[in-house]
Amino acid sequence: MGSTIVAHEVKKSFGTGRGSKRRAVDVLRGVSLAVEAGEMVSIVGPSGSGKSTLLYCLSGLEEADAGSIRLMGDQMVKASRTSLFKTRRDHVGFIFQTYNLVPSLSAGENVALPARLAGRPVTKAQVIAVLESVGLGGREKSRPADMSGGEQQRVAIARVLASRPDVVFADEPTGALDSKNGREVLGMLREIADDPQRSVVVVTHDLEAASMADRVLVSNVQPTDVQMGGMGDWDLFMSGRLGMIPTGIWAFQSFADGCDFNWDITIEPGQEQKATHFFSNG
Repeated sequence: MGSTIVAHEVKKSFGTGRGSKRRAVDVLRGVSLAVEAGEMVSIVGPSGSGKSTLLYCLSGLEEADAGSIRLMGDQMVKASRTSLFKTRRDHVGFIFQTYNLVPSLSAGENVALPARLAGRPVTKAQVIAVLESVGLGGREKSRPADMSGGEQQRVAIARVLASRPDVVFADEPTGALDSKNGREVLGMLREIADDPQRSVVVVTHDLEAASMADRVLVSNVQPTDVQMGGMGDWDLFMSGRLGMIPTGIWAFQSFADGCDFNWDITIEPGQEQKATHFFSNG
């Protein structure tokens, strides 16, 4: 199928301060990347490094200032509201840390809502089946207030599964969950990405979550950069899925400390992938 997302030289800034002290803060400084069908990409980095901003720009929830973002071939930068709405409706699913369920609707009604709004209504049987697939069989009539955080996040994932988007964006999907529920949610996202027609892009602070991805995008922003208003660029960490956590911790800490390195490792037999780590910015 090829690339589901192709971004080139994406830039985004925000204004801060008032009056004579007002200035622009560059959050994204020429980010370029591509996401392929059938893969999961994680975006990691310190708070304030632009992770969520990049995610929102890629998905069309936030307008980039410059550059090009094509999602399933549709241009997202400088597109009209109508065009953005159609692209998001037809191709995008979003999973938020805070679940974003409609409290007055049941779990089943929440699952069916996006598909119904898109003019592709799902049947009751399909809703029940997708809830069962995320471990919520028999809970289609439950309201969000009667469900745990882990259960609500499962409903949010079921909602995405029911609408079958080409690209799923997830913003800290495990941030409000305990470790057990978090692992289960990550497994569900991994299963979505294993579909050769679909992609998953995840923003996370969780190295376990990052370890599930095929590729990890790391921000090189320093804490002092955030305070001074200068944001770093982005580099790419390509990894195998297994055995990444120890190396990922070391690599990220080294990078945050400003170290330069080239690093190649061969994944152990049975893991079938090679991990390559290259950073050139000190």
